[in-house]
Amino acid sequence: MVHLVKAIQADPKQLNAGSQEPPQSQQPQQPPQSSQPEEPPEPQEHDIPEPTEKTEEELNKEKSVKEKELGNTAYKKREFEEALKHYDKAWELDPTNASILTNKAAVLFEQEKYDECIKTCENAIEVGREHRVDFKLIAR
Repeated sequence: MVHLVKAIQADPKQLNAGSQEPPQSQQPQQPPQSSQPEEPPEPQEHDIPEPTEKTEEELNKEKSVKEKELGNTAYKKREFEEALKHYDKAWELDPTNASILTNKAAVLFEQEKYDECIKTCENAIEVGREHRVDFKLIAR
């Protein structure tokens, strides 16, 4: 290795020649790996996401979904008045969810309140279009 360094010092152009690679035995050796694993670095403050509080709108949407599910349960039991109460409450909490209106329309249909059912369906279509709801949902 020493002779290689002296040769390069004498003629620096040999450094770029690439033909003067030292034999394998003269290659610098990697330091031995430690038998102990390296400890992970301490987490930085910016690595830990801050917990975010839900907005009132998000909380209302969650409550609305629960009310809608209660309405669905009542509907399956054919407790239509109870279902309507839950759907109305769900609609108060989230007036952007057209599926609440379609569910309410189903209850009104079962109660043979056809005029009110039609108005509710029309409202669901309007809300669905405003919020770009999937046409399959509106078609229900």
